[in-house]
Order: sequence, then structure tokens, then C-alpha cells
Amino acid sequence: MPTNRNAQSYMGLAKAVAPEVDVNGIIRNFIWSPRFAAKVAAYTVTAKETGTYFTTVGATTAITFTLPAIADGPWVFKFINAVDLAMTVAAGTADTMIGFNDVDLDSIAAAQAGELIGSIINAYCDGTKLIVSTEGSSEVTTFALTD
Repeated sequence: MPTNRNAQSYMGLAKAVAPEVDVNGIIRNFIWSPRFAAKVAAYTVTAKETGTYFTTVGATTAITFTLPAIADGPWVFKFINAVDLAMTVAAGTADTMIGFNDVDLDSIAAAQAGELIGSIINAYCDGTKLIVSTEGSSEVTTFALTD
């Protein structure tokens, strides 16, 4: 199977097996691995980077990731805070992000001192809606929502 080394994520076949489509139309026997990108300064994400896991490895200042326009969807991203600094994920257009108990957010941030490292923000867009969710370590992580 030819592969495009410029692809945003890698999908290959498991060793010594052929792809097959099951009765539900799902292709089995594939191995998927996300693309990782470490950012150390504010960054505007593009829709063509869909599937990327962005980290803050090496950052020395707080970082804001700005998402692509909803109309550029579908796309999905994961943002992983790897430093003891604030990490913000901002909507490309104000008041368009749907998050915990809010339908018109501008941004979401891992900003609580002592709860930064290991904080994760997921962003999902189907081309009509932008939804964010959060993950934390085994501890409760507080995320700041901005309207």
C-alpha cells in the first residue's frame, strides 16, 4: 500500500495481514498513529493538520492555540500541556465554541496553578459545530472558560 509521508497521520497495515472490510463497512487490520507537534509559541492551527496532537514541550511562556474556522471542518485536535504554564485553545471566531455548560465560548484554558502539567483539551469540529472537552490527570483539573 503506498503511503504519503506528508500525511498528517500515519496509517499502515498490521504485519502480515491484508485489509478487509467487515459486514459493517469498517476496514480492519489497520494501525494508526497520531502526528505530534511541539509548539513553544502562540500558534494558529490549520484544518489540514487534523488528527494532530499538539504539545507544549519546550515552551517557556504561556501558549495560545487558535483553531481553524468551523467552515473548514471536519477536523479534530488534541492539545497536551507538558509544562507548568497556561495553555489556551481559542476559537477562530468568537462565541462559536461549545464547552462544558456553555454554548458560546471564545476560549478554554488550562490556567489553574498546580493543575497545568498533563492537562488536555480536545477540539472537535464537524463543519457546523465546534465542541471542546477536557481531560486531566488523576487529579481534578480546573479549566478556565472565556465567553
